[in-house]
Amino acid sequence: MTFVLGKYSPIAFEPEKYCITYYHNPEWDLALDYYFTTIDGLSIQDAMNVFDEFERNHNTKWDLRTCVREYIFLYIDKYGSNHLPQLEVTEEQRRQMQHTAIGMV
Repeated sequence: MTFVLGKYSPIAFEPEKYCITYYHNPEWDLALDYYFTTIDGLSIQDAMNVFDEFERNHNTKWDLRTCVREYIFLYIDKYGSNHLPQLEVTEEQRRQMQHTAIGMV
């Protein structure tokens, strides 16, 4: 399995304790996240493919501005379904999101 941790996440400070290994790719020298691998599970490419598919096929009613993709997977796992009305944007919220280009340079 492959996953991403922030630089200052508690697990990133003690990788040995959690049986993970930092995956360093020199092409990602400006990356904001750090990739780690475990013994079993998805490869880095497989994990990226899952996220790409999610980006293409997610419920368009979900508010991805505040509900980060990774959290949505946790909700799906917890509730055993991708029917998550609590993550949907209301019509009023959607109207407030509409910004005009006036004043933008």
